[in-house]
Amino acid sequence: MRILVLFLLCSNLFGQRIISDYDDTFRVSFSYTYDKLIKTYLKRTRYLEDYKILFQEVWDQPKYLLSSSPTLLLKRIKKDLEENEIDYIKFVARSPKNWFNKDYKVEELSRIIEQTAAPIILIGDDIHKDELAYQTILERYPEKVSTYYIRNTRSLIPGANRYNYALDIALKEWENERLSMSQLSLFVDRLLETPVELVNIKGYHCPILNLNRTRLEQVYKLPGSMSKRVLEIYGKYSKDCFEKKSFRF
Repeated sequence: MRILVLFLLCSNLFGQRIISDYDDTFRVSFSYTYDKLIKTYLKRTRYLEDYKILFQEVWDQPKYLLSSSPTLLLKRIKKDLEENEIDYIKFVARSPKNWFNKDYKVEELSRIIEQTAAPIILIGDDIHKDELAYQTILERYPEKVSTYYIRNTRSLIPGANRYNYALDIALKEWENERLSMSQLSLFVDRLLETPVELVNIKGYHCPILNLNRTRLEQVYKLPGSMSKRVLEIYGKYSKDCFEKKSFRF
């Protein structure tokens, strides 16, 4: 019994943590304008389904959600998360006192990180300067932050930390041995079952050319059958973008 308790305590202290942005990383919010953000909260909530699967079904680490949305939306947000059976440790929304605080995300991230000895992975998007906040946090806590990822929602900016689909994250995490082959296989199988329109959302960047040289090298490191399934998924996404004619190169 003592050994089990010690194991659980060590897992809590040192097991990896995920800190994820919410709007436009997880939830379809179009938060680049406040009006569009509020309109999405007047409708049925939609999630970026590929990221939702990764977050909820594949990652088994403790997860935090951090949002720039105001606390007046918090009740609705938590209701949506509960109805979708999405597990998380804590959800942080922006209180009125922080509405004009440009360092809000850095301060909230610091509070979470300083409460754990665990390594951290940060995920965000390119709308509300998440990358700048994450770079600040990486410089402040280099021994704690494993990496960060920024989703291209409105542009296609190259970079090691940029991604277009949650599958991009999964491949990078597998390559860095933070995601097992069984987890990656589960994720790929679920993506093959998922309708493409739940991943390629109208109003966001739709990348027809997602498979650059670096990503192809990642794919070809996979076992043959897995490599074939991953290429099938990327091909399906690219075809959909081409047919919608809503992509940017």
